[in-house]
Amino acid sequence: LLAVFMATVADILDQDLPIPTMTAVLAQKGQIVIPKAIRDQMKLEAGDDFEFYLLDGEIILRPLAKARNQGLANILLNPPGTLEIPERDEEDLPEPLNFGE
Repeated sequence: LLAVFMATVADILDQDLPIPTMTAVLAQKGQIVIPKAIRDQMKLEAGDDFEFYLLDGEIILRPLAKARNQGLANILLNPPGTLEIPERDEEDLPEPLNFGE
């Protein structure tokens, strides 16, 4: 599978594609910002994971598939607001369930 992927990437790199050239600068800590046009087109978000390949002196960056429930996990980890649970009196509580004890 990796060989097929590498062959496909090599074929693409050898073509003259109508993709505008975009550049980025390698920061002091090794970080590169992916241009916004690419992030938007690929629907990339902060926290996405990537694979890196070296192919004939070229660096290939490939996003990894997102988990099926990633959206739910993001909402639970970063809720849009605070949840307040109101105080309840003893008489407001339901009777406990009895399982034949």
